[in-house]
Amino acid sequence: MGQNTPALEVKKFTKKYKGAKKAAVSGASFNVYPGEFHGFIGANGSGKTTTIKSLIGAYAKFQGDIKIFGLDHLSEEAKSKVGYIPEAAKFPKGYSTYKYIVYMSYLSGLSMRESKDFANNVLKEIGLEKLKNRNPNTFSSGQKKKVLLAQALVHNPEIIIMDEPAANLDPKARIDFFDTLKKLQEKGVAILISSHILTELDKYVNSLTIIDGGKVVFTGKLEEAIGDSDLEYMIQTTDNNALIKFLKKHKFNYSKTTNGCIVKLNKKIEAKQLMSLLASSRLVVNTFKNNQNTLEEVYKKYVSLGSVDDEVQEPSKGGKNV
Repeated sequence: MGQNTPALEVKKFTKKYKGAKKAAVSGASFNVYPGEFHGFIGANGSGKTTTIKSLIGAYAKFQGDIKIFGLDHLSEEAKSKVGYIPEAAKFPKGYSTYKYIVYMSYLSGLSMRESKDFANNVLKEIGLEKLKNRNPNTFSSGQKKKVLLAQALVHNPEIIIMDEPAANLDPKARIDFFDTLKKLQEKGVAILISSHILTELDKYVNSLTIIDGGKVVFTGKLEEAIGDSDLEYMIQTTDNNALIKFLKKHKFNYSKTTNGCIVKLNKKIEAKQLMSLLASSRLVVNTFKNNQNTLEEVYKKYVSLGSVDDEVQEPSKGGKNV
């Protein structure tokens, strides 16, 4: 397959639950490419979980197409390319972490020798080697999530799909988990992660799909979403008065802070111009950073915050789908 083949291709996906007045998701289309860290963003009830469950085959009845590297997502070859991390972590009693991963690997088709080698290697890679003899039910939420990640890596997947994976993780565990995902992305693995918590994704995503009320309102690269909207940069130097004179001289729009200035720019090209002017000045710059939560600003641009349509909520356990 060519380099431009999407790891995941969703076309005109529509899913309606039996008895619902409207579709949970309507006409959704988006792509995720190899090596992308793709955020699937929306408020609770926007259709994220419905879409994710359909991607992994939990809901087989829907309208539209879902393809994994050009293959029908329900084909065995397509499934072998996908790793899935569920929101909840449940493990059997009486199994050490090592034995659990060996067992799950063996059930997935690896030989016993391959399963043991995989378990040893993956536990070392995710930092749980010293805990291999403990039952994962005794672990913290972050450690349990790592075990689920290890299980998802059995087939050396080319795309990993997750639904709210950082739920209930403390800040340190969340950072640790996302850093592990980032390393996989850098190896060319496509990462698709759904979340309604924008701050946990802001540092990592380079592409995104925003869903609101069951409809995709934006999909594409992060820089495309940002577009030409105003950007704010925090600048701190060793001489704040000199910085203010510099900004006035070059007619930049700024506001003073306790130990620096916030400069408002219209386009990203102006940021490059400002950096170039600062580099050629005698100012000693200690800080030059984007002062905005990029994803939050993008989300505000496309969605009414907190948008939730109760009629498109996923049915409760035992509910029927069509």
